[in-house]
Amino acid sequence: MKKIKLLILCYFLISCWNNTTGNKTTENQQEEFNIEKTQEMNTVLKSQLEKGISGLYNNSFDIETYNYSNSDLEITIPLIREILLKRGYQPPTEKIFIEQVQKVFHRIINPSLNTKFLYLRFDIPCDKEIKFYTNDKVDNTPYSYYIVKNENFLTELYALPELLDYKKLFPDLYKLETSMPSKIKEEKTGDMIQLTKWQEVEDLDSRRKGNIDKLVHRNKYLFNDNRSSFRWLCLNDEFFLTSLVLTFGYVEDKELNKYVLEKQLAGEISEFGKAFWHQGCDGKLFFHNQMIDIIKQSPIEKQKEYLKAISSYIRFLVNDKNLPFSQKAEILGKLCYYAEKIGKPIDMGFKYFYILETESSGDIYEEEFKKKEYYNIPDFKKVWEYTRTIIPHSKNNDIIFSKKVDINKDGIEDRFIVYDSGDDALFATIKIVLSDKDREKLFFNTKMLSNDITSEEGFRNISFKGHFFTIEENVSSDLLKYTTFFVDSKTNNIFLYKLEYSNISDDGYDDEYYDSIYLQKKNGKVSFENYDPKTLKLF
Repeated sequence: MKKIKLLILCYFLISCWNNTTGNKTTENQQEEFNIEKTQEMNTVLKSQLEKGISGLYNNSFDIETYNYSNSDLEITIPLIREILLKRGYQPPTEKIFIEQVQKVFHRIINPSLNTKFLYLRFDIPCDKEIKFYTNDKVDNTPYSYYIVKNENFLTELYALPELLDYKKLFPDLYKLETSMPSKIKEEKTGDMIQLTKWQEVEDLDSRRKGNIDKLVHRNKYLFNDNRSSFRWLCLNDEFFLTSLVLTFGYVEDKELNKYVLEKQLAGEISEFGKAFWHQGCDGKLFFHNQMIDIIKQSPIEKQKEYLKAISSYIRFLVNDKNLPFSQKAEILGKLCYYAEKIGKPIDMGFKYFYILETESSGDIYEEEFKKKEYYNIPDFKKVWEYTRTIIPHSKNNDIIFSKKVDINKDGIEDRFIVYDSGDDALFATIKIVLSDKDREKLFFNTKMLSNDITSEEGFRNISFKGHFFTIEENVSSDLLKYTTFFVDSKTNNIFLYKLEYSNISDDGYDDEYYDSIYLQKKNGKVSFENYDPKTLKLF
């Protein structure tokens, strides 16, 4: 009996402790902060309450009904300072704060200027003109953050109800809000808008707690190097963390680099690639060798995942026209180089530089690499020259065939390449690069050859004679197909010449195919790029 009573007493004590501590930051959140209620705070809060958190326009979509300004930001600064200090934030010295802001956000704080804030826009980091937006938004305004210069912390722009329990601290205003109109006129159109009042937000307490938690942990991580805060942000604030790398190019934290690379593997390839480079507001390019180090130090299986993603990104970037060519070439060149170096020992080499050959013209990259002295990387030239032209013969490799031959007879070698179009592609790609005076002319066909190449089906070879070349394929174990094209030396264009089948079996299999079919006479000129054996009527 004594044991039972003791157990009941312990359970009661534990329950009481959980109830008091568990509610400390929710129900009694504001009691731990010493908030000075000023007339200015009262005025701003009243204005925010009058316009509500948002409004329903035309019974169809929500709009923001309150125009935030410098006053709304200013009024929160003493409150935020109090919150941060009570939650253990240690404001750095001015010198350390300035250095860290420059390191993370590439922004320079000038203490001699009277400005109080630096504006950080997380979609366009080079937009420095201060704007006043909250991030708990219903429209498409940019994600905005503010560096508070004289206080040495970073914050969002919050409405006062997002930081303090105004029901307890300003009971008169809370009561007044109850009687405030539920509809207001839209200033431009005069249409009535149905307001959502702050007191109608059911999860306002939990949202307030979330705001405060993010505010505290962001600052403790950025300016106190608090690793517990970093781990909290990893679980609760992914967008903020990844933006530090992908938007602002901050790569000085190894744990953060690893976190971002891992996160980007599951996302868009274009975003994954951004982890490796950053373009400053002055247009200068920064390549992140720190990310390469993360891959080098990863287990082999994880290295293979990263290299596969890099290969996909290289294909994406080589066709991207948003960057100046010199910068694109530098990113591609370095990515290809390091991928080749990492991939070779784990049997994933010869997969990267060749993409510059297959997706574009390798010669224009050669010219740029040479101009930039191969980016002062000692063996860059050697790796580039060797791996760009190597011809793998395994089905698992990307290049199936490669040949240089002067097909248009201008004294300059032209290039023929057949390669795997990707894991999900049904057809292999045939690329032809013809010399065209001082330039090059590219031709692609992605409809002719099956990507499922076996001993009985698919590509065999390309043969050459004069201005003609013939693509040889296995249709089946018994039937061969020869598709011949000719190069018009006057126009430097390529047209279908004839199609032939050869039955190598003696049992009469596939007798329905003609021995020789001259398509040009029956169908007119068919260009190399437009030739599709499945849609073109041959018989």
